[in-house]
Amino acid sequence: MLGVTLRQLHVEVKGTTSAGLELILTRAEVEKQRKCYPDNALVVVHSIELDRTGEEPATSGGVLHCTSPWAVEDADLTVISYAYRTQVGRQLSSDVVGEQGLFPPGVPQ
Repeated sequence: MLGVTLRQLHVEVKGTTSAGLELILTRAEVEKQRKCYPDNALVVVHSIELDRTGEEPATSGGVLHCTSPWAVEDADLTVISYAYRTQVGRQLSSDVVGEQGLFPPGVPQ
């Protein structure tokens, strides 16, 4: 056998009916691709046609675009949501169950 080196390529595949200029990526997808760089790729199938006239949606067409290696740069990412931990269900020692108002003191009601 000749000196062939096999390498594993980590590929993120996204499909969209849009022109593919922006995609939704999860934090886990971004972290994984950053760890795998330069042995990674982003494959986008964009401009997919979606037909919802039948009983089941059907797709056709699409344009394939591949970027490899794929460097996920901060400048190309936009934060679109946050998970926020509220105080609901948390009891402070000074709280009396059943006597809390809907709003903290000083907040107009």
